[in-house]
Amino acid sequence: MKGCLVSFSRPLAYLITIALFPVIRTWNVENEIHYNSGIVIRTDDRTRRVLSIEAIVDMRDPIPNQSVTEEVKTHFQKSAEPGDVMGFYIDSRIGGPANETFNVVPMNPSVSELWRTNVSEPIYQKLKEDTETRQGSFVIHPLYDDINTTRPDGFIIVAMVMRRPNVTGTNNKFNLVVKGYIPNPPKAMISKALEPALYSTDRWDVRHWERGTSPTTMSGTSHIASTVKGIQSEEFERTEMGNFAVTMENGVIVQSCGAEDSRQTQFRKSAWKDDDVPGFLLSQRLGGCLEDPYNVVPMSPKAVEEYKSKLEEPIIDFLNTTVFTYKPPSPDGETPPRFVLTTLIVVYPEPLATRPAGFFFRSIRGPLVVVGNLYIPN
Repeated sequence: MKGCLVSFSRPLAYLITIALFPVIRTWNVENEIHYNSGIVIRTDDRTRRVLSIEAIVDMRDPIPNQSVTEEVKTHFQKSAEPGDVMGFYIDSRIGGPANETFNVVPMNPSVSELWRTNVSEPIYQKLKEDTETRQGSFVIHPLYDDINTTRPDGFIIVAMVMRRPNVTGTNNKFNLVVKGYIPNPPKAMISKALEPALYSTDRWDVRHWERGTSPTTMSGTSHIASTVKGIQSEEFERTEMGNFAVTMENGVIVQSCGAEDSRQTQFRKSAWKDDDVPGFLLSQRLGGCLEDPYNVVPMSPKAVEEYKSKLEEPIIDFLNTTVFTYKPPSPDGETPPRFVLTTLIVVYPEPLATRPAGFFFRSIRGPLVVVGNLYIPN
Protein backbone atom coordinates (compact mmCIF):
# COMPACT_ATOMS: atom_id res chain seq x y z
CA MET A 1 0.00 0.00 0.00
CA LYS A 2 2.84 2.35 0.79
CA GLY A 3 4.22 1.80 -2.68
CA CYS A 4 0.85 2.66 -4.15
CA LEU A 5 0.69 5.88 -2.15
CA VAL A 6 4.09 6.91 -3.42
CA SER A 7 3.28 6.12 -7.03
CA PHE A 8 0.09 8.18 -6.94
CA SER A 9 1.31 11.02 -4.75
CA ARG A 10 4.12 12.02 -7.08
CA PRO A 11 1.95 12.53 -10.16
CA LEU A 12 -0.64 14.36 -8.02
CA ALA A 13 1.99 16.71 -6.65
CA TYR A 14 3.29 17.20 -10.18
CA LEU A 15 -0.17 18.06 -11.49
CA ILE A 16 -0.71 20.57 -8.69
CA THR A 17 2.64 22.16 -9.44
CA ILE A 18 1.75 22.47 -13.11
CA ALA A 19 -1.61 23.99 -12.23
CA LEU A 20 -0.12 26.53 -9.84
CA PHE A 21 3.05 27.22 -11.83
CA PRO A 22 2.34 26.53 -15.51
CA VAL A 23 5.26 25.74 -17.76
CA ILE A 24 6.15 28.75 -19.88
CA ARG A 25 7.31 27.86 -23.38
CA THR A 26 9.53 30.28 -25.26
CA TRP A 27 9.80 30.63 -29.01
CA ASN A 28 12.38 32.41 -31.11
CA VAL A 29 11.32 35.71 -32.62
CA GLU A 30 12.29 37.00 -36.06
CA ASN A 31 12.80 40.58 -37.17
CA GLU A 32 12.01 41.83 -40.66
CA ILE A 33 14.33 44.41 -42.21
CA HIS A 34 13.81 46.18 -45.53
CA TYR A 35 16.95 47.22 -47.39
CA ASN A 36 16.26 49.71 -50.18
CA SER A 37 13.17 48.79 -52.18
CA GLY A 38 13.92 45.26 -53.31
CA ILE A 39 15.54 43.31 -50.44
CA VAL A 40 13.81 41.92 -47.35
CA ILE A 41 15.93 40.27 -44.64
CA ARG A 42 14.61 38.25 -41.73
CA THR A 43 16.92 37.79 -38.77
CA ASP A 44 16.76 35.98 -35.45
CA ASP A 45 16.08 38.45 -32.65
CA ARG A 46 18.44 36.74 -30.20
CA THR A 47 21.46 35.69 -32.29
CA ARG A 48 21.01 38.26 -35.11
CA ARG A 49 21.75 35.56 -37.66
CA VAL A 50 20.07 35.73 -41.07
CA LEU A 51 17.01 33.48 -41.48
CA SER A 52 16.04 34.45 -45.01
CA ILE A 53 16.77 36.90 -47.79
CA GLU A 54 14.18 37.74 -50.42
CA ALA A 55 15.40 40.07 -53.13
CA ILE A 56 14.41 41.49 -56.49
CA VAL A 57 17.38 42.87 -58.40
CA ASP A 58 17.20 44.98 -61.55
CA MET A 59 20.32 45.68 -63.59
CA ARG A 60 18.58 48.62 -65.21
CA ASP A 61 19.08 50.42 -61.90
CA PRO A 62 22.49 52.01 -61.24
CA ILE A 63 24.73 49.84 -59.07
CA PRO A 64 26.88 51.87 -56.67
CA ASN A 65 30.58 51.21 -56.31
CA GLN A 66 30.83 49.51 -52.91
CA SER A 67 33.74 48.21 -50.89
CA VAL A 68 33.91 45.84 -47.93
CA THR A 69 33.96 47.82 -44.68
CA GLU A 70 35.73 47.04 -41.42
CA GLU A 71 32.33 46.33 -39.86
CA VAL A 72 31.67 43.68 -42.51
CA LYS A 73 35.11 42.12 -41.98
CA THR A 74 34.55 41.95 -38.22
CA HIS A 75 31.10 40.42 -38.71
CA PHE A 76 32.58 37.75 -40.99
CA GLN A 77 35.38 36.89 -38.57
CA LYS A 78 32.98 36.37 -35.65
CA SER A 79 31.28 33.45 -37.41
CA ALA A 80 34.05 32.08 -39.63
CA GLU A 81 35.69 28.70 -39.11
CA PRO A 82 39.40 28.14 -39.90
CA GLY A 83 39.88 28.11 -43.66
CA ASP A 84 36.64 29.98 -44.46
CA VAL A 85 36.55 32.71 -47.09
CA MET A 86 34.18 35.64 -47.37
CA GLY A 87 31.17 34.91 -49.56
CA PHE A 88 28.25 37.07 -50.67
CA TYR A 89 24.67 35.89 -50.94
CA ILE A 90 23.88 38.37 -53.73
CA ASP A 91 26.74 39.28 -56.05
CA SER A 92 27.70 42.96 -55.98
CA ARG A 93 27.63 43.03 -59.80
CA ILE A 94 23.85 42.67 -59.75
CA GLY A 95 23.10 44.92 -56.80
CA GLY A 96 24.09 42.92 -53.75
CA PRO A 97 25.60 45.29 -51.16
CA ALA A 98 29.21 44.47 -50.29
CA ASN A 99 29.12 46.91 -47.37
CA GLU A 100 26.19 45.33 -45.48
CA THR A 101 26.67 42.54 -42.94
CA PHE A 102 23.52 40.63 -43.93
CA ASN A 103 24.96 39.90 -47.40
CA VAL A 104 28.26 38.48 -46.13
CA VAL A 105 28.61 34.83 -45.15
CA PRO A 106 31.51 32.52 -44.20
CA MET A 107 31.96 29.76 -46.79
CA ASN A 108 34.52 27.06 -47.13
CA PRO A 109 36.57 27.64 -50.31
CA SER A 110 34.97 24.86 -52.36
CA VAL A 111 31.46 26.10 -51.54
CA SER A 112 32.47 29.67 -52.36
CA GLU A 113 33.66 28.51 -55.78
CA LEU A 114 30.50 26.44 -56.31
CA TRP A 115 28.35 29.46 -55.41
CA ARG A 116 30.33 31.70 -57.75
CA THR A 117 30.25 29.37 -60.76
CA ASN A 118 26.79 27.80 -60.33
CA VAL A 119 24.77 30.61 -58.76
CA SER A 120 26.25 34.11 -59.13
CA GLU A 121 27.88 33.81 -62.57
CA PRO A 122 24.94 32.22 -64.47
CA ILE A 123 22.53 34.76 -63.00
CA TYR A 124 24.83 37.67 -63.84
CA GLN A 125 25.44 36.50 -67.41
CA LYS A 126 21.74 35.92 -68.07
CA LEU A 127 20.80 39.35 -66.70
CA LYS A 128 23.60 40.94 -68.68
CA GLU A 129 22.52 39.43 -72.01
CA ASP A 130 18.78 39.92 -71.51
CA THR A 131 18.51 43.61 -72.36
CA GLU A 132 14.72 43.63 -72.17
CA THR A 133 14.14 42.05 -68.78
CA ARG A 134 17.35 42.38 -66.75
CA GLN A 135 15.42 41.54 -63.61
CA GLY A 136 15.93 38.63 -61.26
CA SER A 137 14.75 37.42 -57.88
CA PHE A 138 16.37 35.49 -55.04
CA VAL A 139 15.05 33.50 -52.11
CA ILE A 140 17.84 32.28 -49.84
CA HIS A 141 17.43 30.35 -46.59
CA PRO A 142 20.63 29.72 -44.59
CA LEU A 143 20.61 26.47 -42.59
CA TYR A 144 22.15 26.15 -39.13
CA ASP A 145 23.39 23.22 -37.08
CA ASP A 146 21.61 24.35 -33.89
CA ILE A 147 19.74 27.31 -32.40
CA ASN A 148 22.90 29.13 -31.28
CA THR A 149 25.32 28.94 -34.21
CA THR A 150 25.70 31.92 -36.53
CA ARG A 151 27.71 30.22 -39.29
CA PRO A 152 25.42 28.49 -41.83
CA ASP A 153 26.16 24.82 -42.50
CA GLY A 154 24.14 24.92 -45.72
CA PHE A 155 21.84 26.96 -47.94
CA ILE A 156 18.55 26.60 -49.75
CA ILE A 157 18.37 28.84 -52.81
CA VAL A 158 15.85 29.63 -55.51
CA ALA A 159 17.13 32.27 -57.95
CA MET A 160 15.21 33.23 -61.10
CA VAL A 161 15.60 35.50 -64.10
CA MET A 162 12.13 36.50 -65.21
CA ARG A 163 11.06 36.04 -68.80
CA ARG A 164 7.78 37.95 -68.63
CA PRO A 165 7.95 40.17 -65.54
CA ASN A 166 4.82 42.20 -66.26
CA VAL A 167 2.53 39.49 -67.59
CA THR A 168 0.23 37.49 -65.33
CA GLY A 169 -1.01 34.22 -66.79
CA THR A 170 -1.73 30.62 -65.92
CA ASN A 171 1.96 29.75 -66.18
CA ASN A 172 4.98 31.71 -65.01
CA LYS A 173 7.98 31.44 -67.32
CA PHE A 174 11.62 32.12 -66.51
CA ASN A 175 14.75 32.39 -68.63
CA LEU A 176 16.93 30.87 -65.93
CA VAL A 177 16.37 29.19 -62.61
CA VAL A 178 18.97 28.06 -60.10
CA LYS A 179 17.39 25.92 -57.39
CA GLY A 180 18.57 23.55 -54.72
CA TYR A 181 20.57 22.77 -51.61
CA ILE A 182 24.26 23.57 -51.02
CA PRO A 183 26.05 22.21 -47.92
CA ASN A 184 28.61 24.47 -46.24
CA PRO A 185 30.64 22.34 -43.83
CA PRO A 186 33.79 23.72 -42.19
CA LYS A 187 36.88 22.89 -44.22
CA ALA A 188 37.93 20.26 -41.68
CA MET A 189 34.63 18.37 -42.03
CA ILE A 190 34.10 18.33 -45.81
CA SER A 191 34.39 14.53 -45.96
CA LYS A 192 31.30 14.15 -43.74
CA ALA A 193 29.09 16.62 -45.61
CA LEU A 194 25.99 15.84 -47.65
CA GLU A 195 26.21 16.10 -51.43
CA PRO A 196 24.86 19.28 -53.05
CA ALA A 197 21.51 18.97 -54.83
CA LEU A 198 21.65 21.99 -57.13
CA TYR A 199 20.64 22.47 -60.73
CA SER A 200 19.99 25.25 -63.21
CA THR A 201 17.70 25.29 -66.21
CA ASP A 202 17.14 27.92 -68.87
CA ARG A 203 13.49 27.05 -69.44
CA TRP A 204 11.32 26.72 -66.35
CA ASP A 205 7.56 26.85 -66.86
CA VAL A 206 5.63 26.55 -63.63
CA ARG A 207 2.02 26.79 -62.60
CA HIS A 208 1.21 28.76 -59.45
CA TRP A 209 -2.25 28.59 -57.96
CA GLU A 210 -4.15 29.09 -54.73
CA ARG A 211 -5.74 25.95 -53.36
CA GLY A 212 -8.11 27.52 -50.86
CA THR A 213 -8.17 30.50 -48.53
CA SER A 214 -8.76 30.37 -44.80
CA PRO A 215 -10.86 33.22 -43.36
CA THR A 216 -8.95 32.71 -40.12
CA THR A 217 -5.43 33.23 -41.43
CA MET A 218 -6.26 35.45 -44.41
CA SER A 219 -3.80 33.22 -46.23
CA GLY A 220 -4.35 30.13 -48.31
CA THR A 221 -2.58 26.98 -49.30
CA SER A 222 -0.75 27.55 -52.57
CA HIS A 223 1.37 25.40 -54.83
CA ILE A 224 3.99 25.87 -57.52
CA ALA A 225 4.43 22.86 -59.82
CA SER A 226 6.28 22.10 -63.05
CA THR A 227 5.59 19.45 -65.68
CA VAL A 228 7.98 16.50 -65.99
CA LYS A 229 7.81 12.97 -67.39
CA GLY A 230 7.38 10.16 -64.91
CA ILE A 231 7.63 6.41 -65.26
CA GLN A 232 6.39 5.06 -68.60
CA SER A 233 7.01 8.58 -70.02
CA GLU A 234 3.71 9.81 -68.60
CA GLU A 235 3.66 13.55 -67.91
CA PHE A 236 2.65 14.90 -64.52
CA GLU A 237 3.23 18.00 -62.40
CA ARG A 238 5.87 17.68 -59.70
CA THR A 239 5.61 19.93 -56.66
CA GLU A 240 8.30 22.62 -56.55
CA MET A 241 7.20 24.86 -53.69
CA GLY A 242 4.19 25.51 -51.52
CA ASN A 243 2.66 27.37 -48.60
CA PHE A 244 0.40 25.72 -46.05
CA ALA A 245 -1.84 27.14 -43.35
CA VAL A 246 -2.21 24.58 -40.54
CA THR A 247 -5.28 25.60 -38.55
CA MET A 248 -6.65 24.27 -35.25
CA GLU A 249 -10.25 24.95 -34.27
CA ASN A 250 -11.57 23.85 -30.87
CA GLY A 251 -8.60 21.55 -30.37
CA VAL A 252 -8.87 19.84 -33.76
CA ILE A 253 -6.63 20.48 -36.78
CA VAL A 254 -8.79 21.31 -39.79
CA GLN A 255 -8.60 18.91 -42.72
CA SER A 256 -10.17 19.75 -46.06
CA CYS A 257 -9.91 16.91 -48.55
CA GLY A 258 -11.58 16.74 -51.93
CA ALA A 259 -12.43 13.76 -54.08
CA GLU A 260 -9.12 13.74 -55.92
CA ASP A 261 -7.68 10.54 -57.36
CA SER A 262 -4.74 9.15 -55.37
CA ARG A 263 -3.57 7.28 -58.48
CA GLN A 264 -2.39 10.62 -59.84
CA THR A 265 -0.02 11.36 -56.97
CA GLN A 266 3.61 12.17 -57.58
CA PHE A 267 4.58 9.07 -55.61
CA ARG A 268 2.86 6.72 -58.03
CA LYS A 269 4.35 8.37 -61.12
CA SER A 270 7.89 8.89 -59.83
CA ALA A 271 10.96 6.73 -59.83
CA TRP A 272 11.77 5.67 -56.27
CA LYS A 273 14.25 3.69 -54.23
CA ASP A 274 13.50 0.21 -52.93
CA ASP A 275 12.70 1.30 -49.37
CA ASP A 276 10.77 4.47 -50.29
CA VAL A 277 7.30 4.93 -48.85
CA PRO A 278 4.50 7.39 -49.69
CA GLY A 279 5.52 10.53 -47.82
CA PHE A 280 3.39 13.59 -47.13
CA LEU A 281 4.55 17.14 -47.78
CA LEU A 282 1.69 18.14 -45.47
CA SER A 283 0.95 15.18 -43.21
CA GLN A 284 -2.55 14.00 -42.36
CA ARG A 285 -2.02 15.07 -38.74
CA LEU A 286 -1.38 18.60 -40.05
CA GLY A 287 -4.45 18.58 -42.30
CA GLY A 288 -2.94 17.05 -45.45
CA CYS A 289 -4.74 14.55 -47.67
CA LEU A 290 -3.71 11.17 -49.07
CA GLU A 291 -5.72 11.81 -52.23
CA ASP A 292 -4.02 15.13 -52.97
CA PRO A 293 -1.97 14.57 -56.16
CA TYR A 294 0.56 17.23 -55.13
CA ASN A 295 1.02 16.09 -51.54
CA VAL A 296 2.35 12.52 -51.71
CA VAL A 297 5.94 11.94 -52.86
CA PRO A 298 8.59 9.21 -52.53
CA MET A 299 10.27 9.50 -49.11
CA SER A 300 12.84 7.38 -47.35
CA PRO A 301 11.79 5.97 -43.95
CA LYS A 302 14.45 8.16 -42.30
CA ALA A 303 13.03 11.29 -43.95
CA VAL A 304 9.54 10.35 -42.75
CA GLU A 305 10.80 10.01 -39.17
CA GLU A 306 12.63 13.35 -39.34
CA TYR A 307 9.48 14.98 -40.71
CA LYS A 308 7.45 13.70 -37.77
CA SER A 309 9.93 14.64 -35.05
CA LYS A 310 11.25 17.94 -36.43
CA LEU A 311 8.19 19.43 -38.17
CA GLU A 312 4.94 17.67 -37.32
CA GLU A 313 5.39 17.35 -33.56
CA PRO A 314 6.64 20.93 -32.97
CA ILE A 315 3.72 22.40 -34.94
CA ILE A 316 1.14 20.32 -33.07
CA ASP A 317 2.83 21.15 -29.76
CA PHE A 318 2.70 24.86 -30.60
CA LEU A 319 -0.98 24.74 -31.55
CA ASN A 320 -1.88 22.79 -28.41
CA THR A 321 0.08 24.85 -25.90
CA THR A 322 0.40 28.39 -27.20
CA VAL A 323 -2.32 30.97 -26.64
CA PHE A 324 -1.57 33.35 -29.46
CA THR A 325 -4.81 34.28 -31.14
CA TYR A 326 -5.88 37.09 -33.37
CA LYS A 327 -9.12 37.83 -31.49
CA PRO A 328 -10.51 37.35 -27.94
CA PRO A 329 -12.69 34.33 -27.05
CA SER A 330 -16.29 34.60 -28.20
CA PRO A 331 -19.10 35.05 -25.62
CA ASP A 332 -20.22 31.44 -26.07
CA GLY A 333 -16.80 30.22 -24.95
CA GLU A 334 -15.65 28.94 -28.33
CA THR A 335 -11.87 28.90 -28.61
CA PRO A 336 -10.57 31.17 -31.38
CA PRO A 337 -8.73 29.26 -34.13
CA ARG A 338 -4.97 28.94 -33.94
CA PHE A 339 -2.78 28.58 -36.99
CA VAL A 340 0.77 28.17 -38.25
CA LEU A 341 2.04 29.13 -41.70
CA THR A 342 4.54 26.73 -43.29
CA THR A 343 6.77 27.32 -46.31
CA LEU A 344 7.89 24.33 -48.39
CA ILE A 345 10.62 24.03 -51.02
CA VAL A 346 11.13 20.62 -52.63
CA VAL A 347 14.74 20.04 -53.69
CA TYR A 348 15.54 17.96 -56.78
CA PRO A 349 18.96 16.84 -58.06
CA GLU A 350 18.23 17.86 -61.66
CA PRO A 351 15.64 19.74 -63.74
CA LEU A 352 13.59 16.69 -64.77
CA ALA A 353 14.03 14.47 -61.70
CA THR A 354 10.86 12.96 -60.24
CA ARG A 355 12.20 11.81 -56.86
CA PRO A 356 13.02 14.64 -54.41
CA ALA A 357 16.55 14.87 -53.02
CA GLY A 358 15.31 16.68 -49.93
CA PHE A 359 12.74 19.01 -48.40
CA PHE A 360 12.97 22.47 -46.84
CA PHE A 361 10.41 23.65 -44.29
CA ARG A 362 9.95 26.81 -42.26
CA SER A 363 6.97 27.44 -39.96
CA ILE A 364 5.98 30.72 -38.34
CA ARG A 365 3.10 32.35 -36.49
CA GLY A 366 3.44 36.08 -36.85
CA PRO A 367 6.92 36.95 -35.57
CA LEU A 368 7.26 33.64 -33.69
CA VAL A 369 9.42 30.95 -35.28
CA VAL A 370 7.67 27.62 -34.69
CA VAL A 371 10.08 25.54 -36.79
CA GLY A 372 13.31 27.19 -37.88
CA ASN A 373 14.95 26.62 -41.26
CA LEU A 374 14.80 22.84 -41.61
CA TYR A 375 16.31 20.71 -44.38
CA ILE A 376 15.44 17.01 -44.47
CA PRO A 377 17.61 15.02 -46.91
CA ASN A 378 15.87 12.23 -48.78
